[in-house]
Amino acid sequence: MIEEDQPVMRRIYKLLAAAIALSTLLACSSGLTCPPSSGKGASLLSGTIAVGVTNDSPGFAVGGASGKLSGFDIQVMKALEDPANRRATAATILTVANRAASLKDGHAELVIATFSITSDRKADGIDFAGPYMTTPQALLVRADDNRMNTREDLAGKVVCAVEDTTGHKVTIQDANLDNPAPTTNACVDKLENKLADAVFDDEIILHGFMQARPGKYKIIFPGAFGTIQQYGIAMERGHGADCEAITTIIIDYVKKQWTTDFKAHLTSAVDAYPEDFETRFKPAPSDISRVSCKP
Repeated sequence: MIEEDQPVMRRIYKLLAAAIALSTLLACSSGLTCPPSSGKGASLLSGTIAVGVTNDSPGFAVGGASGKLSGFDIQVMKALEDPANRRATAATILTVANRAASLKDGHAELVIATFSITSDRKADGIDFAGPYMTTPQALLVRADDNRMNTREDLAGKVVCAVEDTTGHKVTIQDANLDNPAPTTNACVDKLENKLADAVFDDEIILHGFMQARPGKYKIIFPGAFGTIQQYGIAMERGHGADCEAITTIIIDYVKKQWTTDFKAHLTSAVDAYPEDFETRFKPAPSDISRVSCKP
């Protein structure tokens, strides 16, 4: 069962469990006879898991305070639940900017929020299970704007990207990228108000905005700039067994439920690629095994 709640008390209980485990370890190191250890700290996959999600990403996670959360990321979160073993999830709302910080300050135990697996984030002490989604990057423009037909046409155009994301680090030659925003929503608002000529982000995220604001936008140059992004379930380093267990859950989800949820929540992408949306966006189990939980 998904609960929308602040995870403070649950986090305290798990920290207490970790503290007890640490005190036991210290006692054992002083010479007492102790049982074999099952791992470092408390498991993330027990009780109610505090999962950080956004609530402003059409197709992935919307709703929250004014209604029930829904979207593809929410379906991935549900896949972690195991009623037979009393394992539930509780959504805690975060922003794109504080995804990593929410893990480090204990606000969330896991993050499922279109969070790309990158070497920089791993170097910062974050582990990822997955990917559960892959996507190229692309540009979103107004539906009636036909000025950008070649890469050269982007010269001088104002392109908005989201601060502190992989898209913000991409260079588009001769385009004006000095107009970032804190969220994709803010970038799309700039586009709608003609304060930007285009939004650069992951193609699958842009499809979410296409379906949320039908008829207003179109996607151009998919895969022409940037790199393939891989979304993973993020956690603070030190939970290797949990990471491997979540990897198994993701592989099972991709095999059994991914296509159904994609069709239900990312309809614009299905319309754009009716015959091969799985080839474009669905990770292969072998790729999940190759990438998941690697330092």
